[in-house]
Amino acid sequence: MSEEATVETTEEAKETGKGLRAQLEKQIAATKAEQEKSAGLRTQLLDRSYAELGLDPTKLVGKAIAEKYDGDATTEALAAFAKDEYGYEYAPAPDQHPQAQNIALGQAALDQVGNTAGSVVPPTQATELQEAEASGDYQKALQMKSKEMESWFQGPPR
Repeated sequence: MSEEATVETTEEAKETGKGLRAQLEKQIAATKAEQEKSAGLRTQLLDRSYAELGLDPTKLVGKAIAEKYDGDATTEALAAFAKDEYGYEYAPAPDQHPQAQNIALGQAALDQVGNTAGSVVPPTQATELQEAEASGDYQKALQMKSKEMESWFQGPPR
């Protein structure tokens, strides 16, 4: 008899307002949890779609789209909405050559060296002669003087 009593009381509890209210609250809580879970997944999908389209959902056009968009959580649907409503079309940057960055870095390094380095002026014959005499290299000094004298005897260059 105890089984019949428990079955009857649970059925009676369901029939009363108190039992129905408990069931309704339980169902509402389960529905809210499911909606929150699906909203979280939708947000993740939309975040990925915004990134693929080059939009920031917290700034400018991205923010306006985020406030009004209530369609599918796909990149294609979001792109179509952005084009129809705001005239926004995503144009990705053209793919660069794989070594373009290395070339640009190398060119920048060359430019920096060119800007910081002074131009090298070749020493004149008079400067070389003075340096040779100052360092005590008389052989080099005599060779330079003899070349100069030879040029005097050969006459002006033709």
